[in-house]
Amino acid sequence: MFYIRFNDENLQEAFCKTIQDQIQGYVYYEAPAEFNPTQHKASLVNGEVVYEAIEAKAVPTATELAKKQIMSIYSKHESNGKDYFDEMRADLVLAHKQAIYTFEQIIEIDNKMKEVKALLRSGDWASALDIANKITPAGALTQDYLTKVQTDINTYIQNNYS
Repeated sequence: MFYIRFNDENLQEAFCKTIQDQIQGYVYYEAPAEFNPTQHKASLVNGEVVYEAIEAKAVPTATELAKKQIMSIYSKHESNGKDYFDEMRADLVLAHKQAIYTFEQIIEIDNKMKEVKALLRSGDWASALDIANKITPAGALTQDYLTKVQTDINTYIQNNYS
């Protein structure tokens, strides 16, 4: 025998097996004899307990679970990549305000780093590092700037990839 407590929408909120287990201050209804809380969900209709079978959910396969985990990790990498991209952009804006770079130089750096930035924004840090390692510094894009970006990306990968 089970006793069921319902919420304000008359949907099953809790259940217990004995009258002694009922929490004081709540109204419980006696469930029909064939009610099983692991197989049924109950509701209250016109003061009467009605129930229906709970639809069995398919158990995800190991591959599906692994895929969901990878997708979750990529969401984190994507968010972190967008943050890092914004930091790179803010650094360039500050450098322009401090007359370290001209507007044209910032556009030159941005064009040479465009693929790296796009990969970071999509969460593909390892691919971004691969591309950054293939870029040859020239003009406004100095070796120091490129090395800092490569180091930042490599550090992220070491700390966040398994």
